[in-house]
Amino acid sequence: MGPSKEELANYYKNNRKYFDELAKHFKQTDPEYYSQFIAPFYSNPFITVGGKKGGRPAIALFAAMLLVFVAGAGIFFLVNQKAKIESNDDKNGIEKNIDADDNDVNEKIDPVKILDTLSSIKNLGDYEKGIMYYNLGDFKKAEKYLQKVPENDIFYKEAKEKLKEIKKKKGG
Repeated sequence: MGPSKEELANYYKNNRKYFDELAKHFKQTDPEYYSQFIAPFYSNPFITVGGKKGGRPAIALFAAMLLVFVAGAGIFFLVNQKAKIESNDDKNGIEKNIDADDNDVNEKIDPVKILDTLSSIKNLGDYEKGIMYYNLGDFKKAEKYLQKVPENDIFYKEAKEKLKEIKKKKGG
């Protein structure tokens, strides 16, 4: 009779070379012992230390399958959303790409509103433009315009306060 199941599991885990030598020896000298105690280690990848099922190899296989499933679901979702957006763009009229800090954003644009907005913004002073961008959350552009407010402007003090707030929000 050879080593116990626990001893074999320990050899399999910690000293694979010795385990393989034992396997070779018992395969030749005691085939019945080999097939009952040693062969299961080679034939079942889900048997781990102690002969328990569901150990590390099973967990790794499950995790890999879960990862593939999640990746597939994510790709399906993105492709499906893109198809919906493209079909809505075709139905709803004019589309224009706007570059907002290196991010392309698709927006529906009404040409009349654009002209009204552009003429309104053109007439705004640096303080008003800075506040507009601040309220939109574009602190980089807000800071740019608020720094242009001259000292003799009635909004100079407010511009400096907003610049302090922007600095706090940026973490500096």
